[in-house]
Amino acid sequence: MNKTSHIGLQQLSSLATSGTTFLGPVKFSKFIVDESTHETTLTCSTFRLLESLNFTDAVGQLLYETIQTQNKVYKTGTTTLLFLVGAWSNAVLECLHQGIPISLIASVMAEGLNSCIEEVKSLQIPLPNIHEKSDHESKDLGSKPGDSTSCSSMRSQNNVYLLHKEHISETDYLQQNNIVNFEKKNSKCCTSTADSFEPEYKLSHQISGCSFLSNKVKLTHSIHLNRLEKSQSSWEDNSQDYTVDPADVLTEGNDLGRLAAALSHGNQRSMKLVEDAIACMHQNMDNMSIAKFDTAGIVTCCLPGLSASLSCACSGYITLVSVENVTVVKHLQDRPLRCLLLEGDLTEKYRHVGFNRTSNVMMVSDHLDMPGSSSEGIWINKTINMLSELKIHLILVKGSVSESLMQQCIPKNILIVSQVNHNVLQAFCEVTGAIPVTYLTQVTMCCVGTGACVSMWKTVKLSTVHSGHGLVINIKAPRISLVTAVLSNALTTKIQAMEDEFWTCAYRLYHAIIDQKVFIGGGAVELLCLSHLQKLEKLSLKQDDKMSVRQIHHSSSWLARCSEHYKPSILRAMANGWVKYISTVMCNSAKCRSELESRALIQHHLQKMSDCSSPEAYLLKEYAKDIADLDFASKCEDTFEIYDNVTPKLEAWRRALDLTMLVLQTDAEILTGSWTLKQLKNSERSANEFILL
Repeated sequence: MNKTSHIGLQQLSSLATSGTTFLGPVKFSKFIVDESTHETTLTCSTFRLLESLNFTDAVGQLLYETIQTQNKVYKTGTTTLLFLVGAWSNAVLECLHQGIPISLIASVMAEGLNSCIEEVKSLQIPLPNIHEKSDHESKDLGSKPGDSTSCSSMRSQNNVYLLHKEHISETDYLQQNNIVNFEKKNSKCCTSTADSFEPEYKLSHQISGCSFLSNKVKLTHSIHLNRLEKSQSSWEDNSQDYTVDPADVLTEGNDLGRLAAALSHGNQRSMKLVEDAIACMHQNMDNMSIAKFDTAGIVTCCLPGLSASLSCACSGYITLVSVENVTVVKHLQDRPLRCLLLEGDLTEKYRHVGFNRTSNVMMVSDHLDMPGSSSEGIWINKTINMLSELKIHLILVKGSVSESLMQQCIPKNILIVSQVNHNVLQAFCEVTGAIPVTYLTQVTMCCVGTGACVSMWKTVKLSTVHSGHGLVINIKAPRISLVTAVLSNALTTKIQAMEDEFWTCAYRLYHAIIDQKVFIGGGAVELLCLSHLQKLEKLSLKQDDKMSVRQIHHSSSWLARCSEHYKPSILRAMANGWVKYISTVMCNSAKCRSELESRALIQHHLQKMSDCSSPEAYLLKEYAKDIADLDFASKCEDTFEIYDNVTPKLEAWRRALDLTMLVLQTDAEILTGSWTLKQLKNSERSANEFILL
């Protein structure tokens, strides 16, 4: 690193290169080795990568906290955030090398990002349009009963729409990444004039019907007309035609499979598991709208060392208990049990926060303690007596459990499950009537729930889980909405990666339903940002020329002249970050074999967009069609669109720029302070006088 330059920005750029291989559908996992313990972790997640690294500098801590916040709120978009942090750090360093003032860099880049966010709103697709598109394709499929190569979404017996794919090999299945097919029949490019833009090539985006599925359409509402003044009145006049309730969209059509496949981004197996989890929810909850799908009703159970074919979604709470509880589970199996829910630890010394005893105070009793009558032993005896009186045979504990108590409860046929998620306790609270308590002293007859049952997990034989992993059981109750996604793999190092991929897919689907809109993916949104920044750059150059001519006759402020002069350079540097992003996505999606080839393809699309009257229409049709022509697309008969989440993506953009500007400002203050102190020291040596600081 250049020690005299902005070290923080250089560190951001260097750290961001570690997550380059995670961007795009074809991800390359990384092994993280602990130098002290030599333990190895396999990950393809940006959050897990930074979590495993030991940051000793402030910049690394800021980056990790930013990624951690994004992951905590959205569970997706962390790779985009990390990549843009590095790309825009390089852009700022390039501007600083040209001598551009820091204040102008911050203001112009913020203005450019806000302008891009406004620009990409035209690429948002409401979920009702996906619903209408699925209905049209279902009707087309119905007219062709002999067509067996098309993939459709079928309605199951439980009134749930799920995607059914043809059986293909595992390699082809993994390579069937997010493939776009936006009206493949219309392969002609948009012309440069609006008059030559024939109706059969227009992509309508109306709410009441998905007219871009037909070859001949009338242009009534188009996403690229929302900026023309003459079309504003037409849009307002027909706005009352929107009669579809967004909350009920996904319950009326067969578009769950289409939406899930488009948001999978290459993780079809994980997304299929999410679909199965939603199906289990529908089985247990009558008339539940998919729009009410909440990730709080899903938990995961990881089974390392078992076959990957055991991965599935099951109703209830599936967990691991010690093998010593085999006789207890067999005795309680398929019997209605009285259960108790505890929100703390089940230990004798557990106290709520604020009620913990001080460590240097010893309690002395007024009687002699006999052998075997310790405080913990007395507490265990009281606990077992209380549980026996209330006929409690199942205890779900949020925290840890005393080992001595668990050993004493086994002969009494009392099953205790520790480390239970809060959402699990809440689910059993709703269906069993149990009231969660913190201490055993709060337990009364009113706190005990009824109706829970315990059973062996049916898909795993007892002999397969005895090898150090414990016993797999399923705890259920009538009408429980809780679903457990079982994740198993013979390689222990891949379990964490599988769990991260599952939650990423689940939250992509969740945020799409919450936002009721998605972006077209495959880099189309970023390509529009790149095109828009280039237009702003050309516009700024023209204004700079006009300003130069005007300065001959009129005096102008230095700040205005400086802003107009440097603005094109800042926008160009920012656009280079988008070029790097799109190029990496193309290389990591098997579309291009090198960065040179991807950049040439980007320039090809930019030229086509500049020749087209509407860049948005080009992206919706031609760019999407080009993405569909991937090298591995011919291996699968079915093609699907690529969708991206709206809110997580835009928030990742903002966080990336905010972090870059924060480090830029911090570096500037450090460099300025160091320079001032150096000048003061030099003057002190020359004048031989004391300077009060």
